[in-house]
Amino acid sequence: MICYSNATLDELESRMNVKFQNMDALLREQNERIRNLENTENIQKVEIIELTGELDKRLLPINISTTPTSSRTVAFYAQMSKSDSNMGQHQTLVFDVVKTNINGGNGGYSAFSGIFTFPFDGIYVFTISLRIKSQSFGSYVITKNGDSEGTFVGILEGANVHSQVAGTIVITASQGDIVFVKTHPTLSHKGEVVNDANGESTFTGWLI
Repeated sequence: MICYSNATLDELESRMNVKFQNMDALLREQNERIRNLENTENIQKVEIIELTGELDKRLLPINISTTPTSSRTVAFYAQMSKSDSNMGQHQTLVFDVVKTNINGGNGGYSAFSGIFTFPFDGIYVFTISLRIKSQSFGSYVITKNGDSEGTFVGILEGANVHSQVAGTIVITASQGDIVFVKTHPTLSHKGEVVNDANGESTFTGWLI
């Protein structure tokens, strides 16, 4: 049987208390470290969310400016296949030889009707260049949905001379609107719009 003196017991108890105090201090220190790590983790999560949002904002304009470009390319260029010497008032000019017709698969220029159907909302440019024969006069109108957007007059006096009537318009339009060229609805027309190897009559348009 082992016997301990009071002094020995007191010393053991003192040592145990010191150990308990050290363990308690270590535990508190570890708990503090855990709380600090948790706080750091939460801060990092917030920073990640903020950085992700900022990255999305920076990438968004790139998507807007580049993705739609190819799908929204619109342009056409057409010529008359033959001269027309029998034009009256309010007559649609049909440019039936299509050289270019890029429309994004929706709308575009029709060689049968002479009508361009807008495939997208936007700002468009249209030009006409009509070759007229000597002793000819007439007024030609680029229309949108039947309303005049630009009127161009050609008067050519003298024998054995030809000239070009040219005009350009810039307009806004909505998908499904139409554009075509016609002779003036009230002014008289005389002479011939010519298209041959020496010069063409053309109609052109494109999306800006």
